[in-house]
Amino acid sequence: MTALTQLLRLTLLDPRAAARVVIGLNLPLATAWTALALTTVLAAILSHLTITLMGGPQAEVPALFSSPLLVAGVQGGVQAVGAVLAWAVGRRAGGHGTLAQAVALFAWLEAVLLVAQAAQFLLTVPAPGLAEVIGILSFALFLWLLTVFVAELHGFVRPGLVLLSILATGFVLALVVAIVLVAVFGAEGVSRV
Repeated sequence: MTALTQLLRLTLLDPRAAARVVIGLNLPLATAWTALALTTVLAAILSHLTITLMGGPQAEVPALFSSPLLVAGVQGGVQAVGAVLAWAVGRRAGGHGTLAQAVALFAWLEAVLLVAQAAQFLLTVPAPGLAEVIGILSFALFLWLLTVFVAELHGFVRPGLVLLSILATGFVLALVVAIVLVAVFGAEGVSRV
C-alpha cells in the first residue's frame, strides 16, 4: 500500500514522473486490461453506493446509474475506447507508446480518480456542497492527468497540443456516436435512450 500511496503523491506533484513509473512497470497487455477492469468495477460500485446514499435514482439521475453492472459496462467501454484512442491517435501523430502502456496509464488514472470519488462519497451527506466541488475538481484533474499521461506515453513535449487533440478526438467520437444512435433509434428514440 505504501508504494501506491507514494505513486499517488507523485502523480499529484509530478504526473510526468508518475507516468514514467507506470510505463516502466512494463505490464503485459492482459495485466493492464485486468487493472483497468478492476478500477472500473470499483468506481462503478462507489458510484452506485453514492446514488443509493442520495436516496436512489431520482429524476435528475439517469436510469443508467441505477444498475452498477450497467455503469461498469459503460464506464469500462469508455475507458477501453479511450485507452485505444490515446494509443492509436498518438502513434499516428508520431508517438512511440504501446497499447499496453496506454491501458496501464488509463488504469492508474482511474485509480487516482477513484480516490477523489471516495472523498466525494464520504462528503455526500455531511457536506454535499463540498462533495460537488470535489466532483468538479475531479473532472479538471482527469483532463490534466490525461493530457500529461498521453504526452509522456508518446514522448510529446507540448501538452497544450495534446489537450487539443484529446478534445478534438472526443468531439469527433461524440459526433459519431450521436449519428449511430440516431441511425439505430431514430431522432425521437434517442431522447428516450
